[in-house]
Amino acid sequence: MSTAQSVTAVFSQVFTDGTGQDSDIPAQTVLIKAVHLTELRSAIDTLRAVNHLAPVAWTDVTLSPGSTPVTSLYINDLRTALNETYRAVNIAVPQFTDSDIIPGMTVVKAAHLNELRDAVRNLE
Repeated sequence: MSTAQSVTAVFSQVFTDGTGQDSDIPAQTVLIKAVHLTELRSAIDTLRAVNHLAPVAWTDVTLSPGSTPVTSLYINDLRTALNETYRAVNIAVPQFTDSDIIPGMTVVKAAHLNELRDAVRNLE
């Protein structure tokens, strides 16, 4: 190179249990893992920091693989934190397949996490 060059890099979150750039959890997956939640929390925290938002006070900060049951409460936490981030950057909040995740009634599915992953990627 004989002159200064400009370079742009785009880094996308890579999530566990998927293949390729989309890295979605296969729809038939029955076991939702603690790592699926912790990766989303980390990605959302990063997006919030980049957009000058306060960190999230996550419910049940420590998730233990094999002993912490994944509940609708965690999905609602993730959605709330992500929606706040969308609003902060003046982008319409994502629309989710199951608009209401009801504690004790809604079974957490791979689709819920995949929708959150897609929403994270849309803000990167």
